[in-house]
Amino acid sequence: MGSSGINAEYMGSSGINAEYMGGRLLQLEAAMESVNQGSVVLALRGKNAVVMTALLRTPSDLASFQKKLFYVDDHMGIGISGLTSDGRRLTKQMQSACINHKYSYSTAQPVERLVIRIADKKALQTQTGSGRPYGVGLLVMGVDETGPRLFETSPSGNYYEYHAHAIGARAQPAKTYLERVFEECKGEEDEKKLIEHSIKALVETIKTKDIKLTVENTAVSVVKVGEAYRGLGNDEIAEYLDRLEDNTAEAEDDDDDDDDDGMDVDGQ
Repeated sequence: MGSSGINAEYMGSSGINAEYMGGRLLQLEAAMESVNQGSVVLALRGKNAVVMTALLRTPSDLASFQKKLFYVDDHMGIGISGLTSDGRRLTKQMQSACINHKYSYSTAQPVERLVIRIADKKALQTQTGSGRPYGVGLLVMGVDETGPRLFETSPSGNYYEYHAHAIGARAQPAKTYLERVFEECKGEEDEKKLIEHSIKALVETIKTKDIKLTVENTAVSVVKVGEAYRGLGNDEIAEYLDRLEDNTAEAEDDDDDDDDDGMDVDGQ
C-alpha cells in the first residue's frame, strides 16, 4: 500500500527538515510561527543609542513573567520572541563568543559579525535531519565604531539591519507606529525620547486586549555609544508609564472639550 497523508508528499526523505512538495519546509514554517506567536519585542535606533522594549508574559497567575531581554556584552543586548529555551541557548553562545573574542583580540566583538555567525547557525539547523530549526527570532542591538546598530535574525537564517523593528504577536501595530516616527528618531540624541516612543509603540500592540502595561510586564533596555548596556529598573519604567498615562488622559480631556465646543445646541 502506498503512503497516505502528509508522509506521501515528502520528496524521498524521512528527515524532519525534509522538503515538502511545493518547496515548503514544514519544520521551518513551524519555527517561524513560533516567533509570530511569541510576545512582542521591538527596538528603535537613534543617533547614538538603541532602545529595546518587550511585553512580558506569564503562563499563569501563579507563575513569574518570562525574561525577554538579555545582556550579551557591555556593547550588545538581544530581545527574543518565540521559544524561550532556544533563545537562552543562543544567548549563551553569543555571550561566549564575545568573551572569547575579547580574550583573543582585546577588543569588543563586532556586532554584525556576531549576527552573521548566529544567522549561519540558524541556517544550518534548517539543513540537517538530526535536529530542528531554532524556533526563536532575535532582535540584536549594539554599538560599534560606526555607531548604534540594530539587526533581526529569523529561524530561516536570514538577517536584516533596521532603524526600527518589531517581532512577535501583534507586532504590526507597533511597526505602523515605528514607521511614523523612525525618521525623526534617526537623529535623536536623547535616549529618553527613544524610550517614550518605544513604550508608545508597545501600547499599540495591546489596545484591543484587556492588558495594561505595568512594571511587571514591561521590560526596557538601552545600549549607548560610550556607555555599557543597561536594563531599566522598575522605578524608571514606572516614571515613563505614569507620564504616558497622564498624557493620554490629557489628550482624552482635550478631545472631550473639542466635542463639546462643536455641538449645535437647539433650544427648541
